[in-house]
Amino acid sequence: MPLYPTTPSSSQPTSSCIPPAPIPIPNNDQTHTFTVLARTTIPNTPPLAILNLIRNLSTWKQWNTFCPHAVIKTPGTAVNGFENHDDWLTPGMVLTIDVHMNGDGKKSRTQDIEVTMLQEIKEGDRYVSPVRKQGGRGYVIAWKSLGWKGWQLRSVRIMEFWEGEGGTEYVCWETFGGILGSTVRRMVGSTLVDRFGDYARDVREFFEKREVADGDVDRVVEG
Repeated sequence: MPLYPTTPSSSQPTSSCIPPAPIPIPNNDQTHTFTVLARTTIPNTPPLAILNLIRNLSTWKQWNTFCPHAVIKTPGTAVNGFENHDDWLTPGMVLTIDVHMNGDGKKSRTQDIEVTMLQEIKEGDRYVSPVRKQGGRGYVIAWKSLGWKGWQLRSVRIMEFWEGEGGTEYVCWETFGGILGSTVRRMVGSTLVDRFGDYARDVREFFEKREVADGDVDRVVEG
């Protein structure tokens, strides 16, 4: 399947596509059907500020055109070394998100997800990005979709935020599996590519429009 064109951007290019082969999920050796991938560079912004923005559910309505609202069903578990609040994503948290699949500002459905990973990545750690094929310094967060038996349909979304020169490299992918995976790709694969591109652009533009220093960014994402 050919790569989809890049999503228009304000200053940094945002690319989103379905790669030729599924991208594996760390610590998961199941068979996968396809992956949706998006990436961009967010200038003059540290990785932790971007992670905190995404973790902070109260900010979603300000920037997240794909899933602007979420309701927590089960609280998660605080992680040492990270800022933790009741409405911030933590491992074990289960929530229902509103999905605006068509890009028209209207809710098309809801989806339950469970946060499965929140981790700092340090130089020399064993974690190596399947996308970047290298290590580095940064953070990773992941969640899985709920509602189907795993053999029917499953998906895991991973977001990585890597420290780079002059900013942060944002990498996000969601890998699908199960007997319905090919059906999902056929029916909404191209739409998912568009929405993942939108999500990456939304995150970047949130910080670009403010043009604030690191301390101000931290204050913004804390709400």
